[in-house]
Amino acid sequence: MNIFMIPSWYPSESNPIYGTFNQEQARILAGERPKWSIGVSRWGQGDERFLLRAADWKSIPKAFKTYEIHKEVVLPNLTEYFAPAFTWTRKFRKGNIKGIVEANRINLAQYTADFGKPDIISAQASYPASIIARQLSREFGIPYVVMIQMSPFPFSEFLAGKGKINPLIYGPLQEANLLLASSNHLEETMNGYGLRKIARVNYAIDTDLFKPAKHSTPAGKTVILSVGRMEDQKGIDLLIKSLVGMKLPDQIEFRMVGDGSLLEEYQALSVRLGVDKKITWTGALNRERVAEEMRACSFFVLPSRHETFGNVVLEAMATGKPVVVTRCGGPEDFVNEQYGLICEPEVKEIRTTIEQMIVDYTSYDAQKIRKGVMRQFGPEAWVNRMEEVFTRVIPSLS
Repeated sequence: MNIFMIPSWYPSESNPIYGTFNQEQARILAGERPKWSIGVSRWGQGDERFLLRAADWKSIPKAFKTYEIHKEVVLPNLTEYFAPAFTWTRKFRKGNIKGIVEANRINLAQYTADFGKPDIISAQASYPASIIARQLSREFGIPYVVMIQMSPFPFSEFLAGKGKINPLIYGPLQEANLLLASSNHLEETMNGYGLRKIARVNYAIDTDLFKPAKHSTPAGKTVILSVGRMEDQKGIDLLIKSLVGMKLPDQIEFRMVGDGSLLEEYQALSVRLGVDKKITWTGALNRERVAEEMRACSFFVLPSRHETFGNVVLEAMATGKPVVVTRCGGPEDFVNEQYGLICEPEVKEIRTTIEQMIVDYTSYDAQKIRKGVMRQFGPEAWVNRMEEVFTRVIPSLS
C-alpha cells in the first residue's frame, strides 16, 4: 500500500515538539507494515524559518531566503519530503495556501517517482491538511481521509455563525472519502455540523517509548504529574485552584510539564494562592523526558476543559500509572475504574478526586493498566484499525 501523509503539524528544528504525534504515527505505520511505502509531506509547518509576521522585521530577510527541496529516508519504507512554503496570516491571500498546496504537489511528485502513485492521502487535521488533500485528490484522482485533530471542533476561527463551519474547511471535510474521529463526543459534534462519513479511530501510542520503569518508584513521596500546553483548554488553572484547601501529605510535589502563552499567568496564580511551593514547573520537554517524568510519577492528572481524545493520558497509562481525568470529550471513552478516576472539569471535583487518588494510587495494578492500553491502543491494534479504514476507502481494495 502506498500512503502519502499530509500533517498540519510536524516537528522542526525550531519547534521539536510541534505535532510529534503525527511523526510517531508515520513511524508506527512504517514499523508495523514494512511492505507499505509511506511518504510524509513537509513544507515548513511549525518551523520558525517559514513563518512571516507583519510586525516582525526578521520576516523581511526570511522572505528572501531560498531553501532546497530535499528528502530524508527515515526508514526503508518511510521518507519525509520537503518543499518550502512560507506561511502568514490568513487575512492576506489566505495565508499563502496556494504556495503551500504547490509545495505539497512537489512532494507528491517526488514520492510518486520513488514509490509510484499513492493509493491514499492521509491528512492530519482540518487546516490546512484537508484543503491540500482535496486539491491533490481532485488533480490526481487519489482518495483521501482526514483525521480530525481540532479541540474544540471546530476552532472558533473556523465557525461561520449559526452553527455552521467556515466553507474554507467545510468543503474539504464534506468531500473527504472518510473522516476519522477519535472519540464518541467528537463524532457527535461532527454529526451536529452535518458531517456524516465518519469512522472511529484513536491516535497511535508509542508503547516502546512509554513503558514502565525497570524499578518501582521509591516510597515516601507522592509525585503528581500533569503534561500539556499552558493554554485555557488544558485547565491548568483549575488544577492550581484545586490545590487550595486540598488535604495533602507532607511529602508531595505537583510537576507541571509544558509551555504556552499562559505559563507566567499560571505561575503568578500559584503564588497568589499560596500553593507555589508545592509545584515544580519544568517547561516544555522532549518526548524522552516526558516518558521519564511519567515513569517517575505516582499518578497522572489531566484537568482539561475539552479534548478530542487525550493521547497523553494513554501515554501515562502505558507506563503503568493510574490517572485522574476530567469529562472533557475524550478520556472518558477509555478510562474506567481499573485505570483511574473521572471527574467534572470543576475545581471542587478535581480537588476531591485528587485527594481520593492520593489515598488509593498504590492499590492500582500497573501491569493491568499497561496491558489494557496495549490491547486496545497499542501499535498493532492501531495499525490494524488504520488498515481497515484505508481498505474501506481505496477502490481497488474495498
